[in-house]
Amino acid sequence: MKLAQYVYSLKEAIEKIQKKKIPFDSKLNYSNFQSAERKYIIESYNRAYERLIALSNNISIPPKVSLLLDKLDHDKLDKNLTIICQLENIISDNDLELKDDKPKITININKIPTQIRDEIKADLLELDKCFKSDCLRSCVILCGRIIEIGLHAKYFKETGFDILEKNPGIGLGKLIAKLEEKGIKLDPGLTQQIHLVNNVRIFSVHKKQRTFNPTKQQTEAIILYTMDVIGKMF
Repeated sequence: MKLAQYVYSLKEAIEKIQKKKIPFDSKLNYSNFQSAERKYIIESYNRAYERLIALSNNISIPPKVSLLLDKLDHDKLDKNLTIICQLENIISDNDLELKDDKPKITININKIPTQIRDEIKADLLELDKCFKSDCLRSCVILCGRIIEIGLHAKYFKETGFDILEKNPGIGLGKLIAKLEEKGIKLDPGLTQQIHLVNNVRIFSVHKKQRTFNPTKQQTEAIILYTMDVIGKMF
């Protein structure tokens, strides 16, 4: 993603606000087309502004760009427009490319049994969307689901028996124990990874005294754990 795209979005929103003379303190609603349009423009400005502010900590942002981003002030449009012009000059000289901040959700799909390949692919696409949208608890839940699908497929591949028919509600811990009973040994580190993802998933899904809200970094680690688990399982 190029920095120029983020800068242009904020500039475009500011120019629309100034052209239409939209005040920040106005009460906007959807009662008519004009107010709905104004609400949309303000929301576009807020999204663009927050996106650029968040970029100040991106590892690929040069210090001079980061300093300019730190000077942005939400309620001072003229000041922000001046900063954007400075950013545009830097961008045109360097054509800066931002490093992606999301985990590499990749896996050798050809190693996955054909029976579950489409299901895994669909979950990986959903996982990618959730991470990009900061739906972090949803990411954890999907990771648990992906591992569960993989373990059931592993059990069927090794034993020829579909354990879901007899015990559809079996948990991941019991499923691992069933695999070991059949002499199907999982790497000790792999087992620990599975338990980690499962425990976090349970804490995210079920009602507790304190809700578990994973950070971006924790979620990224869980996703990478999950990819490693599935990659080693087949």
